[in-house]
Amino acid sequence: MKLSKKMQSAQLIGMNEGLFKCPICSADMEMVEYSRLVCENMHSFDLAKTGYVNLAPQSHTTKYDKSLFEARAEVMSSGFFGPVLDKLFPF
Repeated sequence: MKLSKKMQSAQLIGMNEGLFKCPICSADMEMVEYSRLVCENMHSFDLAKTGYVNLAPQSHTTKYDKSLFEARAEVMSSGFFGPVLDKLFPF
């Protein structure tokens, strides 16, 4: 039976956990329950389904949210840009 990417990564990270330091407090980290890296001060970083761990200490705030993308999709599908596209791509 083949292991998932997440489990493969969890095992690899677990074997090499001594290489990891917490990006927040610089404490040693360890793999816990094959699902997250946790430091001595309880800062925790989850493994993604695809097997990577995001160790960025700060989340990136953005002005983009679901409503913005929905509005953009509505404008794009409305034909508003049709005349411009016809001029740019007349074929």
